[in-house]
Amino acid sequence: MNSDMKKNIVQWNSRYSYNQLKNKDSLIMFLVEIFRSLFVSNCIDKNIDNVLLSIEEMFIDHYYNPQHSRLKYLIDDVGIFFTKLPITKAFHTYNKKYRITKRLYAPPTFNEVRHILNLAQILSLEEGLDLLTFDADETLYPDGHDFNDEVLASYISCLLKKMNIAIVTAASYNNDAEKYQKRLENLLKYFSKHNIKDGSYKNFYVMGGESNYLFKCNEEATLYSVPENEWRHYKKFVDYDTVQEILNISEKCLEKVIKDFGLCAQIQRKEKSIGLVPNKIPSLNIKNEQKNYMIKYEVLEEAVIRIKKEIIKNKITAPYCAFNGGQDLWVDVGNKAEGLLILQKLLKIQKKKCCHIGDQFLHSGNDFPTRLDLYMCP
Repeated sequence: MNSDMKKNIVQWNSRYSYNQLKNKDSLIMFLVEIFRSLFVSNCIDKNIDNVLLSIEEMFIDHYYNPQHSRLKYLIDDVGIFFTKLPITKAFHTYNKKYRITKRLYAPPTFNEVRHILNLAQILSLEEGLDLLTFDADETLYPDGHDFNDEVLASYISCLLKKMNIAIVTAASYNNDAEKYQKRLENLLKYFSKHNIKDGSYKNFYVMGGESNYLFKCNEEATLYSVPENEWRHYKKFVDYDTVQEILNISEKCLEKVIKDFGLCAQIQRKEKSIGLVPNKIPSLNIKNEQKNYMIKYEVLEEAVIRIKKEIIKNKITAPYCAFNGGQDLWVDVGNKAEGLLILQKLLKIQKKKCCHIGDQFLHSGNDFPTRLDLYMCP
């Protein structure tokens, strides 16, 4: 197969799609282009070691000098690396199983490069973790539903015996522990059988509303609200007027979005958050259900950008997060970076000993701010 034919295949696979809008990440796309150029040139099997060595050198340079590294100049929005990433070892480990370098027609994809980077992060954990945090919706369970995976519960239960585990979620029910309990009931039931006797249940936390409500697990595997005086001093103070200003700006933008796009949606306003949600939520159990009431992903992106623009224009410096949840949109006062920082300070844990697992790491996602405070696995 000649280079022109390979180039056509790469262009076909790179065409714009609905999923590409959601999957774009500057660092991953940078690596995808490097690997694909080797593929087009028919030299990925021969030159991959030299290329990986160059990439790893850039990663090490960025680890020590994140503000002025060569990688920072090439990718302006690249985050901070809190560990060194052994990309060479990760690639060869992945390639040994999937034999990417032996393929003739299918170039390396975004998801493959994402998996390789995630593997590099796992391999970097030689000293282990002290805190592992999870996003909730679309990570531990489908959006809008409850935890219901016994296998995953067994994994989390085992990890809980070795480290602190926290679920950091945008779900905002004020200090109502029962509502968070309901969402996580099956996980907590598993803890009641496997994590009570050894006391490891004490290592479990839930941070709700991004960074606004903290809960722990008691000896009955029930969540309870942690008194604010035990952790609120780790959080930036935001006065009532600023909270209302953020919510008012957001509400005005969302009203305009509903009118501009003729949406069948409603605005839900809470104590420290406001959201745009469809009038009907799709069910997991109805296969042929009509989904024309859903809000188009690109419209949610548009709304997020409008809100951020207005908040910036009003020179608000309080931490907040406006994010596209895939089916809905929410604006929270506070964000996950702040939530994770609270947990790190409360538990006295270094950033390099923490890892966050989530699904919303793009600029319009609410896991994106965690890149400022620890490394992560999308």
